[in-house]
Amino acid sequence: MHILIALLPSLLWGTMALLNAAFPTDPRRQNTFVIAGGGAASLLTSPLAGAAWSPRSLVWGSLSGLLWSIGIVLVIKGFQTWGASRTMPLTTALQLALNGLIGVVLLGEWRAPGAMGLGLGAIVLVIAGGAAGAWQEGDGAGPGPGARRIGALATVCSAVFLAVYPGMLRLARVSSADAVGPMGIGLLVGAVVASRVLPRNGPLRGGGMVPALLSGVVWALGNIALLRSTSIVGVAAGFTFSQLGFVIATLGSIFLLKEPRTRREIAVVFAGIAAALAGVVLMGMASAR
Repeated sequence: MHILIALLPSLLWGTMALLNAAFPTDPRRQNTFVIAGGGAASLLTSPLAGAAWSPRSLVWGSLSGLLWSIGIVLVIKGFQTWGASRTMPLTTALQLALNGLIGVVLLGEWRAPGAMGLGLGAIVLVIAGGAAGAWQEGDGAGPGPGARRIGALATVCSAVFLAVYPGMLRLARVSSADAVGPMGIGLLVGAVVASRVLPRNGPLRGGGMVPALLSGVVWALGNIALLRSTSIVGVAAGFTFSQLGFVIATLGSIFLLKEPRTRREIAVVFAGIAAALAGVVLMGMASAR
């Protein structure tokens, strides 16, 4: 039962990615309502996390919500330019690697005997796995060179924004539970900003609005599930299991949403998933030492 609870965030976050990829709509509309859905759900569910609001948690939690807003805008840009099956493995791998480096450089982690070797090996494996998932044959079906460049740039930048705020909260000594409600405020502010600054190609309300809202709610529920799982199985194991959603998103995008991939690309994707999963396990072992 504990393992099922720990796997729930990955299931929810993988589902969120598929919702965004399956119901594409006007970028301004999609981004605004994904972020707004996550913000509203975070505020409404913060009591379930046992949150204790304070000036510190309000400032740092709100900033985290704004960073997540920017990250999700870039993730959706990746979906729209080169597909979810390329965006998700690469952004997840880079987030894991960046979180590992932040932990080592700024938080003094992986100091136990053998932990550094395990951690560095994990980073190599997850980056290799993410790169494999995003690989495209030169003559393969899919986006052209220009779209691949934009998609890769958006994905890499998204990983930076999505990886920074967990370490930032730890440096500020704000627990994830205490940050949930304030994150909701930051997300709602981010939704307003997105509605104002993104290109206006159509009305804000319209088709795809409900799936976008729902995907934001699903993300917030995954965040609450992560807090719950880390209290049961520990931070290292809980965070490690939570990152497995990229497998659902990648394979679902290929086999359910029919994103075009060649047979060789699919074989490389499976090899990349295996490498990334091995890296996730090693990272969990390094963090647990």
